[in-house]
Amino acid sequence: MVPDSSNNIIQIQEEEYATKTYRVDKSSGHIGTFIDGQEAYSQFVNKVISTEKNVQVIYDDFGVELEDLSGQDADFVQANLEHRIREALFQDARTVSVDNFTFKAGETKDAFLVSFTATSIYATENYEANI
Repeated sequence: MVPDSSNNIIQIQEEEYATKTYRVDKSSGHIGTFIDGQEAYSQFVNKVISTEKNVQVIYDDFGVELEDLSGQDADFVQANLEHRIREALFQDARTVSVDNFTFKAGETKDAFLVSFTATSIYATENYEANI
């Protein structure tokens, strides 16, 4: 509640927007029924961390920029990945925190298995990505 110029109390309501979206089957790529809430947020996180930023026009400013990290020192890559993943996820107002990053060597010298915890307005969930 906020007082206006005549000292009357005005109640301000924040509007929460719906997050309803289509479910995308990861293995087939087929679009299915609608999802909402934490399930929609989880799909968003997985899509963000698997999309190279600024490559496809349809994903304007969406995803994580990875290409320039190839061949760099492992410590440099890890620090930048953590920052870039956080930055990408905090573009969505549903993101509360992104923490607990761990990195393991991947199948090639430039690859990592990245694990982290993302807390949304709905729940806290662990995520993994081969990057």
